Amino acid sequence: MANIEKFGQFEIALGSDGRTLELARSSGEIVFVAFDARVKRIVELHVIQAAAHMRDVEKRVVFARINLARETANGSFMRILESGEDAGVPFYSTSLNDGEYLDDYVTRRGALPAAAAFSLMLPLLEDLLTVQTEPC
Repeated sequence: MANIEKFGQFEIALGSDGRTLELARSSGEIVFVAFDARVKRIVELHVIQAAAHMRDVEKRVVFARINLARETANGSFMRILESGEDAGVPFYSTSLNDGEYLDDYVTRRGALPAAAAFSLMLPLLEDLLTVQTEPC
């Protein structure tokens, strides 16, 4: 347990070099591999970066976006499991996405055949259309 740091109910995993295991996901967030001690599962912990400098109205906007994302039930988007604040810092958690980024796959294996590219894009476009047309 020496290689674990805490953030609220989350235990943030550290690598063998003693540094946190961070994932490249979104600008404005630091995303850690973490263990949610409450529900006993590995998650992605998304911590909002500029929280120390945020005014209350900016934090409300962050939570409004998190709640909107939570209501999105489409398969192309990661489901938000938990959200809140720890020491004034907003966060949310999602399931761990341990897949490979498409651009990394293409770099490693080459361009996708057109049929495969369309089969990946169609569900995403359908889900985006659903999100855009649902009443607020």
